[in-house]
Amino acid sequence: MSEVLNTIIDELKKKSVEFELIDLSKVADPYKAFKTLILKKSSGEYFAVVLPVDKKVDIKQLEKRFGSEIAFATAEEVKSVTNVELGAVCPITLETPLYIDDSAFRYKKISVGSGDQSYSLAIEPRTLIKLTGAKISKFA
Repeated sequence: MSEVLNTIIDELKKKSVEFELIDLSKVADPYKAFKTLILKKSSGEYFAVVLPVDKKVDIKQLEKRFGSEIAFATAEEVKSVTNVELGAVCPITLETPLYIDDSAFRYKKISVGSGDQSYSLAIEPRTLIKLTGAKISKFA
């Protein structure tokens, strides 16, 4: 387990947050998987969106919403902003504005990145919002 993941687990336990850690090397993820994408406005400001892994973010919709050109962050930018590699971004640790796709509320728990490629975190969407201050929107 990575140091990032250990830190996340410690923080969740301190806050008495109910979550499940899923070892992806041993079992298939039993929850609806959501990805966290890091995007960048033309001003250079980063933000993140959490949406189902099988959906694509609508960049044109985001550009209209934010009144700015939007681009995906490069792998180097993701690492700089999140301190983890692509595919392991954990929305709980982000210091950027965060938006969660409204489809998350169709599920009791969703699976999100944990900061470690080998694990995912299963958490209730409402708990994720309470922890992060995320805004709910439609992105896919």
